[in-house]
Amino acid sequence: MTAEEKIAAVQIDFSKNNILPWLNHEQLEVLGSKSKPVLFKKSTLGRNAGIRHKDILKSEYDELLGVALYSPAFPPIKDPVRKNYWHFIGKAGKYNSVVLLDVEDKKTHFEIVHLIKMKERGITKLLRKIRRLT
Repeated sequence: MTAEEKIAAVQIDFSKNNILPWLNHEQLEVLGSKSKPVLFKKSTLGRNAGIRHKDILKSEYDELLGVALYSPAFPPIKDPVRKNYWHFIGKAGKYNSVVLLDVEDKKTHFEIVHLIKMKERGITKLLRKIRRLT
């Protein structure tokens, strides 16, 4: 599948666990990992949508996730604190989307831990913080 086809295939259903397309070869090389599906658990999705980020409309989830995971603006960035977590940053309209992905080798899926929508200033702060901690 092409990146565009993977983005189009992202169709989030808030009532169940969602299995998304596998990551692109380029991202897997950066992660140093074998390919496996991406999972967005119903519980994580509910926490993200209902508690932490009410600013993200349900209609925005497909694009925000798809762009960050399959057409990122940067190569995946390793989280300096949590060793199995990687930041995927994509540009979706006037916002950036950041997906925090758990790439634990022992799991059968890559798991989405968090999704956030950020303006350019927020991305600059995030990147500065990551550089400072590495």
